[in-house]
Amino acid sequence: MNLRGLKAWSLVLASLGACSSQPNDQATDAGGGDPLGTGLRIKQVMDPTSKAHPLTTTATVNISGASFVWLDTYDETHDGKSIGTVYLQDVGSNAAYSGASLYEPTYIPSNLKPAPGDVLDLSGEYDAQANIGAATFPPGELLIQISKPDVTFRFEYLVPPPAPINIQDLNNYTTGLQWSSMLVTVTNVTLGSGLQNVGGRVTAYLTSTISGSAVEISNELFDLATWNSQQPASGQLAQGKTIKSLTGLVTWFDEYHIAPRSGADLVIE
Repeated sequence: MNLRGLKAWSLVLASLGACSSQPNDQATDAGGGDPLGTGLRIKQVMDPTSKAHPLTTTATVNISGASFVWLDTYDETHDGKSIGTVYLQDVGSNAAYSGASLYEPTYIPSNLKPAPGDVLDLSGEYDAQANIGAATFPPGELLIQISKPDVTFRFEYLVPPPAPINIQDLNNYTTGLQWSSMLVTVTNVTLGSGLQNVGGRVTAYLTSTISGSAVEISNELFDLATWNSQQPASGQLAQGKTIKSLTGLVTWFDEYHIAPRSGADLVIE
């Protein structure tokens, strides 16, 4: 971290300590300079119990102090339609509801290229879609993103740590929503299938469908199939194989997926 980032983060710690007792209140600029900014935190927007949670699906939200976690640059469908999603998480936090994804962000200035850990501010539309194109989701299930936000840089820091979660949370839309778009880690998960390739989307089941929708590992962020083929037989993903540790971003489209960022996110038995 450079000196600018170090100084900023020392202020961040003081700010978090000062406001931690009021998680549902809008951030304030008490003292003349909150280093995380005066906007809402992601958790305040995404948590349905928050006072600041949008009451409509087209509300404009102003968020500050959001860590850039990842940009999806891997075009698994080879048609240019499966790239571009940006994943953010509240600075230093792996608490439930502290993640969000961005659709078609505009960076200010236009040559801004955030790196993982960079702290950003944004203003865009809280967009909760019941259908995408011809795909209609079950009643009560929505694809939630911040749509077409303007994004500016605040300071440099580190990517928040992954949240250790129970993978069974992702078997149900409602319990899984708290981890949506967040970096998470699950441990000792036995694959319910081998890798399956449907139109370039490579997945394998991580849970059965007995208690809800199946959870999958997916290739949304890197070439999972090629990585797998390059591993020794003992280290390849296959039905019945146990993954000791899987880290990745939680995505949702009809069901939840955990998308590792690279092979370094997987530790095989």
